[in-house]
Amino acid sequence: MKGRGRGANKFVPDIIYFSKVTNIFDIENKWRIRIKENGPTPKVAIA
Repeated sequence: MKGRGRGANKFVPDIIYFSKVTNIFDIENKWRIRIKENGPTPKVAIA
């Protein structure tokens, strides 16, 4: 989060640039799995 002085805080996403990577989609899938593992939301919702 980034403060704006008098206004509300603004979310600023991290941007990472890769060069000379042969299979970026494989890395993206591994990151998504890792984010799901560390996420605060439960995997199965109880109704």
